[in-house]
Amino acid sequence: MKLYLHIGTEKTGSSFLQSYLAKNRSFLLKNGIHFPKAGIKESNMLKGKISPGNADELDKYLAQKDWTQVEKWLISKFDEAKQKKCHSILLSNEILVLRFAEDKVLNEFVRIATTLYFEVQDVLMMIREPISQALSLYKHRSKIGIMLPVDEWLKGQYILADKLINFYKNLSKSEISLLQYPYQKDSAYLVEVCINKWLKLDEKIAIEHTPVNPSLTLSELRVLCELHPKNPYLAKKYYDFMIQLNSNLKSDDQLYKTFVKDQMNNYMVNYNSLWKTVHEHMSCESSLNHYQPVEVNQLKETASFSVQQIEVMSSFMMYTTSWSYYKFHTNKKIQKAIVKIIPKFLNDFRKRIRDSFYN
Repeated sequence: MKLYLHIGTEKTGSSFLQSYLAKNRSFLLKNGIHFPKAGIKESNMLKGKISPGNADELDKYLAQKDWTQVEKWLISKFDEAKQKKCHSILLSNEILVLRFAEDKVLNEFVRIATTLYFEVQDVLMMIREPISQALSLYKHRSKIGIMLPVDEWLKGQYILADKLINFYKNLSKSEISLLQYPYQKDSAYLVEVCINKWLKLDEKIAIEHTPVNPSLTLSELRVLCELHPKNPYLAKKYYDFMIQLNSNLKSDDQLYKTFVKDQMNNYMVNYNSLWKTVHEHMSCESSLNHYQPVEVNQLKETASFSVQQIEVMSSFMMYTTSWSYYKFHTNKKIQKAIVKIIPKFLNDFRKRIRDSFYN
């Protein structure tokens, strides 16, 4: 039984690929490949929403180093594949690369899989340009309502670089091979890498593009994170309002983005030897990422909004003065909090909307 593992990394189209594979199980089955379901996360995976893929349980057992459960779980997938008369199993979870970076986990997993008569195939990993990936992770983590200063976040929560160093060390001590490709925000490219280059299937399947994991701009997230401690409910509503606006109609956030990326650049300088290792493991031609220190202009930490964003924010403020909001949230202290966190230039506009609403 062949075992295909897609192991990450984060923010490299994993949710899209998992959704694509789930929607095309009949195609995979026709080619003898079993793509197990994701349990209670199956619905999200099919809809293209963020999901841990179909190997979330495996990741949990690996994290616990519960080798008995790892073995039982693999046996259950082996039995499923046999019942479907498949010769291969495909598992996907973008956190697995972090798990395989831990001491002895990769070798122990391969040992168990081999004992169960699995043939572990080339492991697939997608790699993204480090600053772009870090920025995407920073924005994604900030959605919960906590936006740490960039330098604090890099030192305390950005773990991918160190994990990759350990992963490559563990990989060199194992008997498995790595198929590694640079990430591109291109659905057709991701499918080609997965279906044609990794699984070595010649057929093409129509691609149904499903937007996955949309994000707010840094400026929008900054407002959200100021709002969240005051009222998590309104923070969620604010997110719902802003996420509906097409990204093409938003400010490019260039000043703020440059401020953040310059700090990330200076942090990535510390890992130039890693980026060289990453480059050496690529399965195709790619650019070498090498970073030089730059001066960070503190004045660039400036939020910016387009006219369309201001209009949506105004609609959000109108919602905060509406009966539908007050019906469930009557605490007037919240309104005072809103006034404090909304940019000053919007306050007068907010008052006019409120007055016209009640008149």
